[in-house]
Amino acid sequence: MRQTSAGTLFAASPVMADELLPSGATIHWDTTERRARESQPNRYDVFVLVKCRCGKERWTKRSRIMDAKRNNSYTGLCYDCVVVENGQKYGRPNLPESRPPDWADAIRGENNPQWKGGWTTKSGYIYIYLPDHPNANSDGYVAEHRLIMEEHLGRYLTPDEVVHHINGLRWDNRLENLEVLDKHKHHHAHKPPTLAEIIRALLERGG
Repeated sequence: MRQTSAGTLFAASPVMADELLPSGATIHWDTTERRARESQPNRYDVFVLVKCRCGKERWTKRSRIMDAKRNNSYTGLCYDCVVVENGQKYGRPNLPESRPPDWADAIRGENNPQWKGGWTTKSGYIYIYLPDHPNANSDGYVAEHRLIMEEHLGRYLTPDEVVHHINGLRWDNRLENLEVLDKHKHHHAHKPPTLAEIIRALLERGG
């Protein structure tokens, strides 16, 4: 049994020794930790210590490992190493052989393999690459509909201001399709109408 600082450990069966995977990662089957479930405190999940080929260690649910191994899909690699391996597999030569400490900056903007010339889409919204904008996200992008409204108002929007698409189309960023609402009104704008509201609207239309 190994001594770590991550909770109560117990030794598993002697048969479950360290397993070296083809990827170079290692599963330490004899180093486990029981964790109570948040939703069911009286039940436990067993986590196993997994060491990536880069040396990074993490706890992984044993059942998740077993399910992936049944499909021959478990590599034991950390996120950093998976990104590099997949990039090399699919022929993206601009990915380095190992992930450097300044990886986030190394793949930002034009250096990113998925660079589209300064814009991207997410959940139907269009985002523009403006890393110097005070409200840019961690990747340096700002929602286009917020930029259009800021240009119209001549100021930056506050975090409490939401730009609502009147016709419900997230990609339709024409100024006439945008309006600024607070979070409460924006939530109400997307709330399905009640039966009373539908009847009232029908009566008004008929009158």
